[in-house]
Amino acid sequence: MLSPRAVLTLSAVSLWACKDETSPTAAQAVGDAAGKTVDAFTEYQRKGMASEAKMQLHGIATAVTFAATDLVPTAEGTTANGCLGSTPQGELGPTPPLTVNCAAGPKGNCTPGGTGPGAYDFALWKNDAVWSRLGVEPMGPHRYHYALAWKPGPNGGCTATARAFGDLDGDATWSTYEVAIEVSAAGEPKIGEVVAHDGLE
Repeated sequence: MLSPRAVLTLSAVSLWACKDETSPTAAQAVGDAAGKTVDAFTEYQRKGMASEAKMQLHGIATAVTFAATDLVPTAEGTTANGCLGSTPQGELGPTPPLTVNCAAGPKGNCTPGGTGPGAYDFALWKNDAVWSRLGVEPMGPHRYHYALAWKPGPNGGCTATARAFGDLDGDATWSTYEVAIEVSAAGEPKIGEVVAHDGLE
């Protein structure tokens, strides 16, 4: 990994080399190296930002497995395994809506309950029946938008997919992370690996 200091040093060398009109090839080579270093550092930063999506998706998936194994009342008055409690099938999110531009917010973050660019109403989490049942809500600023779809499994139980959507540089190109969740009719949970689509945009 190259540190920010390394990037700044290479950039300074590039500017200095360009002043040497007798060595354009060398100047171009140093400039190209500096550009590659900046690109590498930007990629490293985005990989760090993407860790939020992976961590939060795992948290959502874990919450779904707990909720799907709860016993809930049925119309007959008995109890049975539910798929997110008394809501057997549905879709939720993205929260916040994709129209909320996280990249325009402070340090590229959306701010629940804040004001200005990237801000949105915290009630989108707190007042939603499913998010609140799962206990899912942001603890502070975040870069991704989260969604969940769920339905009963083919042999009982529950299947679900949690997704995170991100546009880290505000260019309207979205990365998507998703994780598949299954809970068998016997209450056995299974959480898949997080899969990225255009993860670094």
